[in-house]
Amino acid sequence: IAIFNKNHLNKTELAASTDSLTGLFNRVTYKKEIKNFDDAMPEDFACIYVDVNELHLINNKYGHAAGDEMLIYIANTLKEVFYGHNIYRMGGDEFLIFVENVSQEQVKKSIETFVDQLKPTDYKVALGMSYRTQNTNCEEMVREAEIRMYEAKAQYYQNKEQVSVSEDANRAFSQMKTGIKEIDTMISVLKEHYNGI
Repeated sequence: IAIFNKNHLNKTELAASTDSLTGLFNRVTYKKEIKNFDDAMPEDFACIYVDVNELHLINNKYGHAAGDEMLIYIANTLKEVFYGHNIYRMGGDEFLIFVENVSQEQVKKSIETFVDQLKPTDYKVALGMSYRTQNTNCEEMVREAEIRMYEAKAQYYQNKEQVSVSEDANRAFSQMKTGIKEIDTMISVLKEHYNGI
């Protein structure tokens, strides 16, 4: 009975501390551990905030199963690239990583590796990083990384909008012929003024 109770307790604790979809630590665990990081004041400490772009679009277009598949893939890629470090699913499409005892250059290389591994899938993320040679306040670092992530996210959507406008401007439209002289004349006049005519 004691062994059963111990195993049951371990399973309950695991369920309470991890995200059921991705297997990563959840926000509850993050809240518990953030104080430990502040107390330990680890050296060469990085916080990376990751937000998935266009999850809502994928959910609407292909269904929630496709959105879950994307989140699982991103979580597994984070586990692989940042193996041995603390990774949390903060909720929805947001992830957070605390990296200890790694140089800033190495953290940047790991981020590049992570982004490169997403390219074959065409999944896009926005990232923000904060770095200190000695952490004194985790919440400050998280806020700093989150602000940079939102800046990157805004830049992504701004670039996407510019590409969309540019493609519309450069798109060549072919003129259809109806065989009716009056209508063909009207189309030829209108097409000079309206894209898509």
